[in-house]
Amino acid sequence: FFNFIILMALTILPNNLSIILKNTIGSFTTSLLFDRLLSDTLVIFNYHDICDDPSPFSNKYHLAVEPQLFIKQLKWIKKYFNVITPIDLLKGNYDRPAAMITFDDGFKSAFNFGAEAITNEGLSATIFVNMAPVNGEIFWSGLVTYLCNNVPIFQKKMLKKYNVNLENLFLYITDEDILEFKELDIINDLAETIKIFHGEFADNSDLENSNNKNIFIGNHLYNHYNALNISKENLKELYLKNYEE
Repeated sequence: FFNFIILMALTILPNNLSIILKNTIGSFTTSLLFDRLLSDTLVIFNYHDICDDPSPFSNKYHLAVEPQLFIKQLKWIKKYFNVITPIDLLKGNYDRPAAMITFDDGFKSAFNFGAEAITNEGLSATIFVNMAPVNGEIFWSGLVTYLCNNVPIFQKKMLKKYNVNLENLFLYITDEDILEFKELDIINDLAETIKIFHGEFADNSDLENSNNKNIFIGNHLYNHYNALNISKENLKELYLKNYEE
């Protein structure tokens, strides 16, 4: 584990510092111990947004990786792991150490730069998509995060209702809270502002043009609700609706 953390750290350090550290600990990180630690592993590398200029939402939750850093990390993953597809995983037909590369939410950058980089490296990845923002609806996590942090009347009401700290408040918001607040027409007025806040997601043309044998599409529910905060029936409904879309 210690070796693994060191190697990942080396991918994000400035070149001069990285070279110094590699020369100092290089023999350690390429040791038989490291190979043994990896030998029977299956690792999931999860990404979201691949861009130089992340949206306020991506920036707030550290979801964005710079394109050149992403390419550097892909080369590192490729060097140390056998990158597999979801089909390989389901069949159990793969050699370890193995890795899967995934993208959550369906950001537009995953379909353009992310997919292109994956293909150029001869790897495969799965993009887990919420179809609500693809269909032009507001991304749920972006919506509730924006309301909790930028709309005082909503923030005050929800803090009183749930009695939690502000940082975690967005995790508690329900459809009923939003429907009740919609009566004030504030959400409609803020719709475009909130979409800018959460950033650009793939649209139907991105999905239609994603005929790429290296890229698989996964089900991430119809919108990005907190799964722990909804009923099993609602979870199933959101899964099936996303599947149909």
